[in-house]
Amino acid sequence: MLLEWPKVSVIISTYKRPEMLKRALKSCLNQRYKDFEVLVVDDGSDTAGKPCEEMLPEFEAAGIRLVAMNLAENSGYQCVPKNVGISYARGAYIAYLDDDNEFDPWHLQTLVDDIEKMGTDAVYSRWRYRGEGPTDEYDTPFYAMNKASAKGLTQGPMFNFVDTSSILHSKAAFVGVFGENIWNQEARRFGDWELVARSITDGLRWRGVDKVTFTYWWHGENLQITRPAGSSVEVSR
Repeated sequence: MLLEWPKVSVIISTYKRPEMLKRALKSCLNQRYKDFEVLVVDDGSDTAGKPCEEMLPEFEAAGIRLVAMNLAENSGYQCVPKNVGISYARGAYIAYLDDDNEFDPWHLQTLVDDIEKMGTDAVYSRWRYRGEGPTDEYDTPFYAMNKASAKGLTQGPMFNFVDTSSILHSKAAFVGVFGENIWNQEARRFGDWELVARSITDGLRWRGVDKVTFTYWWHGENLQITRPAGSSVEVSR
């Protein structure tokens, strides 16, 4: 039975990565925590429909709502798709999974437990970085969130302690502060760090969980290296 009003909405923005998207979706199915839905927003590439359709029976059997939608044109970056996903989200909490990453089975359970226990507006975890070489692998460091550490996010790899896929936040708290578009749609790089710094400045409460809960894959086509050119966006629903 599908949950009409799940506790968590997982938003996956994707662009021309159907095989990576399938891996990300499988990591959602493997979650120990089951009270969630998945919203896949294709940023104008029209490649997400097939993997979502193929995996829909598995999601339905698990009682997890899976919704796929496609932007009419590419937006140029990941912020517009995330805002579109949030507008459709039914969950009290929003989590994110980039299409080229994958959750550990305990990811959602860890973050939901912490945010409900501590009563913060947002939580984040650590992750393992895996690159193209056999020795190119490490776990990210842990830094507690404050104004100084948030400001340091752009100062080099040792301070890159928050990633889009590491975040879970209250939908009500963030919409209450930022309105309909939580993510800065003018951003063209590092939208997650911009959101963190802006929300800290505006008084939203963050807390870090000192635990690795997902894998960040570096494959040479990450958005930091290459991102599609964008134009105006209309949403086809």
